[in-house]
Amino acid sequence: MKMSFSIVMLTQNNMEQFYKCIHSMFFYIGWDIVKEIIILDNGSDQKELLQFLKQLDKQVGKINVIFSDVNLGVAKGRKQLFDIATGDYIVSLDSDVIVINPPLLLKTIQTALELEDMYLVGGGGSDFPYWPSIEMEDIVTKDIPDEGKYTIVDDVAGWFHAFKSANLTKNGGELYMDEQFSPFWAEDSDFSFQVKQIGKKSCILGHGLIFHAWSSCD
Repeated sequence: MKMSFSIVMLTQNNMEQFYKCIHSMFFYIGWDIVKEIIILDNGSDQKELLQFLKQLDKQVGKINVIFSDVNLGVAKGRKQLFDIATGDYIVSLDSDVIVINPPLLLKTIQTALELEDMYLVGGGGSDFPYWPSIEMEDIVTKDIPDEGKYTIVDDVAGWFHAFKSANLTKNGGELYMDEQFSPFWAEDSDFSFQVKQIGKKSCILGHGLIFHAWSSCD
């Protein structure tokens, strides 16, 4: 049975970065395992971006754009996206990433999530020697592994999260995006901590799959 992917992301006043991001993922429009690309615009007032999003929504059947009149923040925005997504796998991306190898990225995600007890994968992460303390001095950033490999981490940075939708509470699982972390920060650590609390694993993937520019999406 072929598995399906939902790719979800937030945008907010970042036309240049978003254009590069969505252009890097055009391969997915024609790939049948990608069921949908859902974009939530988080209260943008950038006319160029809003016009471009409306064109995408109208012209590309696989792309669904949702517009919010206000900035919901990261946690509330992602929760809305997770609630809507219907694919077997959910890939949550910041809208300032560039997908370097679109087919290999999804295949690597699927392979990683089939490993025993692996619940969450991403592109960058850390360890917390004294977790649940999240004081900055307790955070040990882990190096990105070589291509084709992965590294187990405590915390997966929220610019790229991928997981099975079956593991969300809406589908009977244990994971959920907690809205109390809005408007921004720590929602990704909380999501990772949920994985750790139930005795499951998180990991980061190797070089050569995706690039992150670190820009606003909230």
